[in-house]
Amino acid sequence: MTAWPWPIESFNALFLGAVFLASLAAVGMLIVYPRWAPARLLLPMIFVFSSLMLLVTLVYPQRFQFERWSTYIWYALCLGLPAVAVYCLYAYRNLPSPVTFPTPPRWRQVLLGHALVMGLYGFAMFAAPIWLTSFWPWEIDAFHGRLYS
Repeated sequence: MTAWPWPIESFNALFLGAVFLASLAAVGMLIVYPRWAPARLLLPMIFVFSSLMLLVTLVYPQRFQFERWSTYIWYALCLGLPAVAVYCLYAYRNLPSPVTFPTPPRWRQVLLGHALVMGLYGFAMFAAPIWLTSFWPWEIDAFHGRLYS
């Protein structure tokens, strides 16, 4: 895979591509429906995701091949996306919330429980990526494990 900014196995490239396509779908929704209501949900997620990508990128500069143009695009996106997300969250922080319909209490418990389990797994996977991905059907190195976290 010569387009990636680092040497990558095919399955890792497909996995990361799927993650980025899912992110693109969310951003595409904001482009088609430029309203604050969906952005209030998506911008914090974009900030966390892109900040994690920036952190991993800064921790592993030796993984990147700086003779490839894609490396510079990667760095620009990793620096720009969290900055844009923070700017938008700050600039529009005083906009009123849209009409809301409260989540039923039972669903709220299920969703919070799921968020807690997945959040803890994500933090743990960042700390010990090889050990916590050992049951996955493909081999994960520390760099990709932290990207996936």
